[in-house]
Amino acid sequence: MLQYAELFKGMKVVADVVDDPVLEWRRLLKVNWYRSEGLRLGRYLLGWFLYERRYAQHLDHVVFVSETDSKSFALRNRKVSAQTIVNGVDLDFFRPMTNLSSEKSVVFTGNMAHQPNLDAALYLLKEIAPRVWENDPDIRFVVCGANTPTKLTELATERVQVLGWVDDIREPIARAGVVILPMISGTGIKNKLLEAWAMEKPVVMTTLSCQGVNALAGENCEIADTAETLARVVLSLFESSSQAEKIAVAGRQCVETFHNWDRLAADYTDLLVEKD
Repeated sequence: MLQYAELFKGMKVVADVVDDPVLEWRRLLKVNWYRSEGLRLGRYLLGWFLYERRYAQHLDHVVFVSETDSKSFALRNRKVSAQTIVNGVDLDFFRPMTNLSSEKSVVFTGNMAHQPNLDAALYLLKEIAPRVWENDPDIRFVVCGANTPTKLTELATERVQVLGWVDDIREPIARAGVVILPMISGTGIKNKLLEAWAMEKPVVMTTLSCQGVNALAGENCEIADTAETLARVVLSLFESSSQAEKIAVAGRQCVETFHNWDRLAADYTDLLVEKD
């Protein structure tokens, strides 16, 4: 939509871009440069860069959901004001579901048409799950989300459920003993994290998954960045129900404080009515 910004000369133009696409494609290329799609990703990256260079000059403010994205954009576009307003979550819809008991399962959710989600799902099932099973073969892994490709469904076993699209994403989250975000590419705030926190579930994630949120390791989540350490913290939460409960409750408190829509709507209003 940036291409329409030049039609509003003389007016304040605010673009809510959400995530920095140039940063996202850079990270994807870093992970996949040696694969066959490396050239395709490089072309996308160049295309986004040129598109932004052409149209960003007509913007007054650009809004991103994380400070990392804002700073990335600002380095390339010093004449445009880059603002950060984080994402929110529906705290009434995503809330603890006490009618569904937790199972000995680890859940990952996401639209698999989004390459970072697919990369994370494959990483989870190929690298992390086997390390978990070395210590506890009874833990199941559940992956759900739209547009699930064959190379993911082929990994389904008795201990791995690949559900694809589900009518109510809250149900597999509510049944999870642990929600995991093993992101190795991508950018912006992960809505799947806000939803899991809002539903008061213990979350394990990589540092990349923490972008734009007040994630405190050992307090409202567990953070690790290798398959071995991710497996270790998953196991530790099944071994310590008190720690799992502690970070789950703190996660809900975090979204209530920082990611409720009333507060964020006020931030947008302040930006839009700001005096020139």
